[in-house]
Amino acid sequence: MGLLAPPVVWLLRYVVDQLFGFILALKNLPGNMGYYIILLPAALLFLLSSLITTHLAPEAEGPGLHVVIAAYFRRGGRLRPRTAPSKFISTLLTVGTGAANGLVGPLTLIGAGISSFMGRRMKIGSSEQRTLTLSGIASVISVFLGAPLAAAIFAVELVYGNRILYRRFFYPLLSSITAFVFSLFLGINSPLFISGESPSVTPISALLILLASIIVVAVNILYIHLYQKIHNIFNELHRRVKEAWLPPFMGSLAAIILLLPLYPTLIKINCVGGGRLSVDALPGAPTLTLLLVALLIMFSTSLLSGSGGSGGLFMPVFTVGAIIGYALGELLHPGAGGSFIAAGISASLSTTLNVPLAAAIISMELLGEGAAFPAAVGSLAGYLLARRFIIYHEIRWEELKEESSQRGPG
Repeated sequence: MGLLAPPVVWLLRYVVDQLFGFILALKNLPGNMGYYIILLPAALLFLLSSLITTHLAPEAEGPGLHVVIAAYFRRGGRLRPRTAPSKFISTLLTVGTGAANGLVGPLTLIGAGISSFMGRRMKIGSSEQRTLTLSGIASVISVFLGAPLAAAIFAVELVYGNRILYRRFFYPLLSSITAFVFSLFLGINSPLFISGESPSVTPISALLILLASIIVVAVNILYIHLYQKIHNIFNELHRRVKEAWLPPFMGSLAAIILLLPLYPTLIKINCVGGGRLSVDALPGAPTLTLLLVALLIMFSTSLLSGSGGSGGLFMPVFTVGAIIGYALGELLHPGAGGSFIAAGISASLSTTLNVPLAAAIISMELLGEGAAFPAAVGSLAGYLLARRFIIYHEIRWEELKEESSQRGPG
């Protein structure tokens, strides 16, 4: 997987960028519709995406990570061969249209699907297949984030519920490093974001970072409840309507409509259309506008993924944490924004995805060693205050592990 991940990640990013560029170009057509013209192609593409996921591969609906976790324990990491291509196409049609959902979750499912296909061809057992699945997850995340150590830790910590199983860890780490180095060799790796401001910590800012981390944790607990409430509403709608494609179509279209009032700002900071947050653009936006952007991202991504639309939640969670962290930094301690961004990212990921160690290391790998203290504070705050939460409420680790143990070792 270390050699396959770079071209797979590059291809998805490339086609999403091309489609989103085409969609944005429609704004220049006569008629003065502005960004609202996006709704015309969005309706068609969301319909196609919904039909693909509901009729071809229902497991390709939603964010993707929860499907990987369930398959890991219930089926030894095995997925149907059609899962990966279905997720690829459906994600292209939703995220490429300009949604705020991300590519990490879909890439994780695609990586796990490719690993499953390879395992079938090699005729390996369940234990080896699980290790191969973790390697696939780590490889695609390593290439996308440019953070190989964090990617390997994230893969194991996510699947095992904020625990590290070391006998599973080192193969994903090897695969993650291989994928990262190979992506550098191919010239297709780029930093997740570039910030000219190095995180710095003073005695005063340390206490303020702790306060900001607690606030970010509280916001993300609200994000979790919002997503789960919307998910439950659309689940009920699924049971009531005959057309299975209708709920994800409705949720996806509502998600893009919600973003349009602040779409210029969303484009500027690069958090729609599969974009990866541009931290350097944050100082150019008013603090209140940034807080509204974070709120819109929370509602919009919950609508799309919660209804069954194909789009990830990792990057929205990451972005919300970075934006709120930066905004709080400007309010509490102007000039120390980098430290607050690091704390916000780690607190956000630790709270919503229950991956405290990976959350801290992601911040450190992306922002440098100066981010170590705020990243650790944010991650610890998320773990201590919200370790019983996870945004994927379908996942019950104890039940999954019990099912897995009943099927035998591996």
